[in-house]
Formats: sequence, C-alpha cells, structure tokens
Amino acid sequence: MHRKGSMELSVNSIVILVIAVVMMGLILGFIRSQFGKFQGEFLVDESKPLEATASEPITLSKNNIPVTGTKKTGLNINFYNTHTSNIDNAVPLFQCNNNVVVLQGEYYPKTATTSSMLEYTGNIRLKNSVPKNTYLCKVCFLKTYNAEPNNNPCSNSENAVAEKEFNLIVQ
Repeated sequence: MHRKGSMELSVNSIVILVIAVVMMGLILGFIRSQFGKFQGEFLVDESKPLEATASEPITLSKNNIPVTGTKKTGLNINFYNTHTSNIDNAVPLFQCNNNVVVLQGEYYPKTATTSSMLEYTGNIRLKNSVPKNTYLCKVCFLKTYNAEPNNNPCSNSENAVAEKEFNLIVQ
C-alpha cells in the first residue's frame, strides 16, 4: 500500500514538473518577443557609413533614404570635426526643401573634438504629412545651435561646420 502511494506521488511530481517547464518556456518566449518589439521602436537596424574625413566630413549609411508616413527609418551618420575648436552638443540637424518637409532626427548630442570623427546611430522620421515624392534634403552640423521656431538650421552658412545633401524618398 505504501508503494502505490509513493508511486502516485512521484508521477504527480513529474507531471507538475513538466507543466512548470512548459509554462516557463511559454512565458520566456512571450517576454522575449515583447522585448524584441520594444527594442525595435528605438533603433532601426542600418549599415555603417564610410569613415568621415577632413575632405568628406559627413558620411551617411545611404544617400537615398526611403520613408513611409511617420514611421522611423534608420540612418547612421559619421561626422568629422574640421572646425578649429571643439563643438559641444554636436548633433545632426536636417533641412528639406526649405521646410516643406519637416524631418526629425533622433540622435544623442556629443562633444566633437577638433580633427576627430564621431559616429551617430539613430532614426529619422517625417513630422508632417507630405505627398509621395523625392525631396532634396541636407544634414548639417553647426558650431552653435539655437533652436528657434521656423528656423532653417542648415541655411546659416557662417555657422555651419559641415553639410551634406541626400534624397528623401517619401513612399
């Protein structure tokens, strides 16, 4: 009689253990998929651009950039500081077709020391609705930047350290 009771207890333990392992696998799979979605909201995978140099101070991971609606599009940027002094809070700024297209960059500011290269990994996205078309845009870095409404940051040539044009393809 004792043997039958201990056998039932051992079978019950095995069944509970199997159920626990299956549940743990399902929970871990769910958590992993949620973190994958969460991480994808911040950075979109994108290849690295060529190294920036004094002769080409801004390099982009691509020169023809497709965007869809207000979805984020990955764009990596390398910047070489050719200015004679350091630039505090250097961040790429965007200007398209005299602000017909408002393009927002999501990059962290960095300090650019003289004759050094910085790598920026981030995203861009449209902030306004525009017709499907190809637009000529610029990315620029400034010595100093004062964010003012309706300011065209890349149009101030005496404050610009470097700028580069690219095509924005709105799909």
